[in-house]
Amino acid sequence: MLTTAPHIMLPAKVKRLVKRHDLVDAMGVELLNPSMKYLEFVRDLKWESSVILSKKTNQEVCIYTCKICGHISFEQMPTECPICRASIENFENNPDVIKRPQDPENLTEFEKKHIPVINISKANDSAADSGYDVNVKVGQIGHTMKIEDHITFIDYYLQSLDIKKRCLGRVILRCDKIQPSVTFYLNDVTSAKLTVISNCTAHGSWMSQTEL
Repeated sequence: MLTTAPHIMLPAKVKRLVKRHDLVDAMGVELLNPSMKYLEFVRDLKWESSVILSKKTNQEVCIYTCKICGHISFEQMPTECPICRASIENFENNPDVIKRPQDPENLTEFEKKHIPVINISKANDSAADSGYDVNVKVGQIGHTMKIEDHITFIDYYLQSLDIKKRCLGRVILRCDKIQPSVTFYLNDVTSAKLTVISNCTAHGSWMSQTEL
């Protein structure tokens, strides 16, 4: 079955011509303010190429990181980083960025200091209220907040049947001034998965997930 590539009108300026005899053999152009539709098209091309590569190399390529702020994106690269607004060009495939415990059922003391602990409760007893109070604390054992070894930020994501996993926000933490814990309210949420990622300056990113 043949498919037709979408037609996208793009303003551009010719920057370079390569001539061979009397013919123009190649042309270099600069795109002027490319549209969001074009950026999304490029993003999808990169994603399809990554899937093809993963099938050939058996590598996991569904996790990407922003080189500017360290934000982690799942499934595909965003057109724009939801944290620092960096463009898609600043994301790179990084399947090993999230640290995983050797045995999730028997965490070591080191792992207990880094993996986020999520506590969730219904906001109130009203059947009409589908919100949740959420508390996230980094580590079953308290984590140090020294300059050389502290939790820099906590990112949280939501995923449901009609919403792909997307970042809801980030809490930035200052060493020696605040403990790695955050409380927030999730409004009007049903049958969803909450993902939390904490970032340690010395030991990388760690993740926890729970069902709502």
